[in-house]
Amino acid sequence: MSCMAGKRGADADRTYEWEIRNFVSMDGCLVSDPFAADAYFWRLQCYPKSNTILPTHVSLFLEYPAASLTPTDRLPTATFTLTIVNHKQPALSLSWSSTHSFTREKSGWGFPEMLPLEDATVAKGFLRADGAMVIRVEVKVKNKKLLTESDVAPLTKKCKAASSVTTDLLTLLQDPGPASDLTLTAGGRSFPVHRAILAARCEFFKTMFASGFDDSTSKQVAMPDTDPDALQLLLRFIYGGVLDSCPQALLKPAAELADRLRLTDALVELEDCILNGTGPESIVDDMLWAERRGSSKLSKSLQEAYLKTHIKNVSESAMATLAEQNPKLMARLCMISLGRSKP
Repeated sequence: MSCMAGKRGADADRTYEWEIRNFVSMDGCLVSDPFAADAYFWRLQCYPKSNTILPTHVSLFLEYPAASLTPTDRLPTATFTLTIVNHKQPALSLSWSSTHSFTREKSGWGFPEMLPLEDATVAKGFLRADGAMVIRVEVKVKNKKLLTESDVAPLTKKCKAASSVTTDLLTLLQDPGPASDLTLTAGGRSFPVHRAILAARCEFFKTMFASGFDDSTSKQVAMPDTDPDALQLLLRFIYGGVLDSCPQALLKPAAELADRLRLTDALVELEDCILNGTGPESIVDDMLWAERRGSSKLSKSLQEAYLKTHIKNVSESAMATLAEQNPKLMARLCMISLGRSKP
């Protein structure tokens, strides 16, 4: 069983150190214990095998988990440095810095390509002799005076309680142990899980287990036509209520799976990410996808973005694709752009 432990650095107000044991055996998203820096409440996220489709780097992020509880005008802007300690030559420790304004929509920020996986070895010094990786973060909040003492206590109390439960459940997902009583399979990969948690947190699985059909009692359930990376992402949402940073290429498969599993909150967040990430190169495909799925709210928002922002920069080939695949939508957009119809 893996063990992760945090310890405070020398500058207790701004520095935190996280030790991830058995690093090479870790996968998915690892979450540190919560810590305070400059009166705000933080935690780290580490993807030992990358948070992108291709596992090429260690990905590392700083998260402000109290974003949804903090008044909008008091959300922090912070300058931070993430460091992976080199145990052979400390001078070669790898540090990356950034400044970010943390919001409810973007409560995490960091570096998808922090360290090449080929360097995450004892020989290169980025793993300790016992196989542990040590990550250090220093956080300096630029607008910390906006958060008053009366704000800090309730935020810290609520976030510590939520973070503790989230960390425990995500650890259980990461290391299911003998308590696992079901295995989901998708795309040639297996995911040991726990029926009770799936039934409590996901209406789809609750209905399945109560149906009396074969899948309701089977120890293995196949999920055909399911992207395994999307399933891994949404299992973390089911267990921990967190939706990790999602690569652009995975947004639509994850949204489609969230719809199938009836995970409404995850679907809303994923569709928001699709809308926020659209551009002249992708907006036609995004609109066609939303129309096929019958997602009226997302489709309307994408059409508004197309008409207000992107219409002048969409390529001729994309326009031809839109006209070929959905001529009614193309006609409607043309009528609106000519002022002959209301949006």
